[in-house]
Amino acid sequence: MGTPRTLLAVVALVAAMAAPAVAAPKGSEPVVSYERTTAIVDDGTEWFSGDGTVWHKRGWTGQAMTFGDTDERLSGTLLVEINWNVNLTTWSGNLQGSADYTSDVYPDSGWLTTWSGQWIGPGAWAGRGVGTGFGAFDGMKIRYDVANVPGTGEDMVSGFVFTPGRP
Repeated sequence: MGTPRTLLAVVALVAAMAAPAVAAPKGSEPVVSYERTTAIVDDGTEWFSGDGTVWHKRGWTGQAMTFGDTDERLSGTLLVEINWNVNLTTWSGNLQGSADYTSDVYPDSGWLTTWSGQWIGPGAWAGRGVGTGFGAFDGMKIRYDVANVPGTGEDMVSGFVFTPGRP
């Protein structure tokens, strides 16, 4: 696994994300959910730098189940595509992609999002995303932080859903 310092940083990040928001932005509701990867749909294309220290991956696609801990609008199925570059010596680098959520609760509804993040340790990353709703969520926006929980296959999402006309 990682160094104690890296593990402490990951635990602190996850704990901070789980804490309730002090004040929600105007017109928003706080949301928390968890994602568990259930299948790799496409392993994508990968290559390594000439010296083998930088791993590049394009088009990795996975499917996950999402569990809305505070809001059922985040419960359903997720299809995520990820691209990354990571230095395997320092575990620094970036990753970005898109995530399409389909609701299990509201038929033909969900979220289309994009996100980006940074590697923060061996197998550990954290990032931010934004998206728009469709179907029953049409006109809504979502803004979130996301981080994986190393070794679990799970990601934690914490953010806000913005609803038009909400005070």
